Order: sequence, then C-alpha cells, then structure tokens
Amino acid sequence: MLEAWHDGSVIMVAAGDADFLAWANRSDDKLRINQLVLIECSYLFVKLVWEAMRTATVPPTSMQYRLELRRMTLKDKCILFPDGLSRFPSGAKSAPKAEASFDTTVTVNDDPGIPSYKLVAQVYRWFGFEDDTIPYTGLDERGKSIIDPTTIVNLNKEAF
Repeated sequence: MLEAWHDGSVIMVAAGDADFLAWANRSDDKLRINQLVLIECSYLFVKLVWEAMRTATVPPTSMQYRLELRRMTLKDKCILFPDGLSRFPSGAKSAPKAEASFDTTVTVNDDPGIPSYKLVAQVYRWFGFEDDTIPYTGLDERGKSIIDPTTIVNLNKEAF
C-alpha cells in the first residue's frame, strides 16, 4: 500500500513475509529477510519521495524518513544475511527483537542513496553487522556512503 497525504507524508506498507520482504520459507520457524528486497525497496521509496518533494510548489529544506519492521517473527525472530545475492547466503544473524524503528533526516538536495543507506545501515547494525557487510553500496562524489542502484543492477546481472 502506498499513501500520500496533503501534509507531505508518504507511507508505504508491505508484507514482511514471503509475499514481499522475506524469502519463501521451507519451514515455519523464522522469517528470512531478502536483503535485495530490503535495500532496493528502501532506495526506491526514498527516490519516489525525493522526486515528488523536489517538484513541490514549496519544496521542503529537509526530509525525514522512517523504516519500521513490525511483528517480524514466527516461532523465532527474523534473520538477515550479510552481503548481496551474488554469494551463497551464510552468516545470518537474528534480530534482537520482533520490532524496530529506524529514522534519518537529510536535506532535500541529498541524493536518494544517502538516506536509504542511512536507514539500511541502521537495520544491519541492529542485527549486529558491520557497515562493510551491507551490499549494493558505493560512495557519492563527496565520499558519502550510498545505496547505489547501478551496483544493484550490475551485481544481479552477474548473479543471475
């Protein structure tokens, strides 16, 4: 579901199970987050909002983004794998809780890769991963970490 409000709020809600965010499970014990879906969806949502706000009659000077994981548990807490899909998944870590909320605020001029990276990095850290395990990243022209859509496309061409 995607909603846009007159006050500038944009909300997207998606299933956290095998219908969207998690891999189809062979067992019913835990949700396995698909790292490509998490990262690409985060980037695309930020990009959509960024494009919309830049064309506003009175564009905002900053934008706040929130990524929430809710009820991400079956019998056990959900898990996340490091690295991208070009590697066989290993080294998964469990979420510390079934729910979490991650926020970042950026200027309207920041590339969409910056806030999407900041959100995804918080998710990976919450799972106990270091930033260098976050897949599909790069650096912008100022040396800031970003989610890089070109890397997503190129790595997945190689993997499949």
